[in-house]
Amino acid sequence: MGKEELVANLYTLRAGLSVISKQKDIVDSQQKQIDGVMAEIDKCKSEIKVLNNQINSTNYNITVVLPDELKDKKASCRSEIDEQRPSKKNTIALTIALFFIFAPALMSVSAFLLGPLTVTAVLGVVVGLVIDVSLVGLIVGLNYKVKNNKLNKRLSQKYSDLEREYDRYIADENKRLNEQKSRLKSLERQLSEYKEKNMVEAIQSYAENAHPAILLADEMRNALNAQYTPILSQSDWANIDLLIYYLSTGRADDLKEALIQYDRQRQTDEIVGAIRQAAIMVSNQIREAAFNLGKLMASCFDVLSQQLSVQHSQMMSALNTINENIIANTEAVEASLAAQVISNKELQKALSDKIDTGSQKLVADMNSMKKNLKN
Repeated sequence: MGKEELVANLYTLRAGLSVISKQKDIVDSQQKQIDGVMAEIDKCKSEIKVLNNQINSTNYNITVVLPDELKDKKASCRSEIDEQRPSKKNTIALTIALFFIFAPALMSVSAFLLGPLTVTAVLGVVVGLVIDVSLVGLIVGLNYKVKNNKLNKRLSQKYSDLEREYDRYIADENKRLNEQKSRLKSLERQLSEYKEKNMVEAIQSYAENAHPAILLADEMRNALNAQYTPILSQSDWANIDLLIYYLSTGRADDLKEALIQYDRQRQTDEIVGAIRQAAIMVSNQIREAAFNLGKLMASCFDVLSQQLSVQHSQMMSALNTINENIIANTEAVEASLAAQVISNKELQKALSDKIDTGSQKLVADMNSMKKNLKN
């Protein structure tokens, strides 16, 4: 096989890997759509959990915290008022003081009015004492009653103020509770829509687009294996750009020399720079190579397309035998896959579309798609 034909075959192998890489882009896009819906579902669930905790907290405030606070504040007000009420000690002191203030005068007046005789004078003193005690009792009682009435009125006013204040608090909490419940219903509807609509649509889209892409990538991988493994071991496919670089720049005249050149550079630090340089050259020369090696590449594309048709027929035959209970979307997958026969033009387009993707990444994409097939 001549050098130009060898380079054309390596470009064709790269085109096939580019097709697989493009299928991986489809799968990644579909998986990203599912992941996005899952992220929204998880976010919605998290918000619902937080909101339920907030609703429970608000309910607890309304039924327990605020009533307990009101009760405690009322008790505090009562204690404060009770401290201002006349004490027993003060009442006794006032009584004694009034008694001694009024006693002399009352006894003198009574004795004078009842007469100068000793008996009547004594009687007058007694009468004065009785009047004194009665008057003092009346004064002390009225004082106690007036003060208590004022304090009770003040306590009642404080109770009323507190109750109005806590009525506002409870009204605010009820408003917040209603808003939280309304938000909860909205989130639950949103979660239901994510699960019953968005996720179903994402899964259906994955089945209709990603599954055929996975199968098509497998077809291409099998076709590439059948066509190019006899020429180049699959373990060396990641180095296609380097091999093309060695051959195109005259550093090697055949594949064996190119592989030896690669092994020699791999043992030194030069390999990193060589890979980068090769990727740049291949990226710059893909269109030029398609022009210069047009006939050779077209011939290689034809051979690969024929090999792909064989793989495609085998795949379609295998799909026809799959039980519908195993894959519910078999018909949709078959219909989509049947329309995806790769032509020479599409191979060329894939080669151009992946012009900036290195061969190492292309092979990594192929291996990733192989794992997707197993899953």
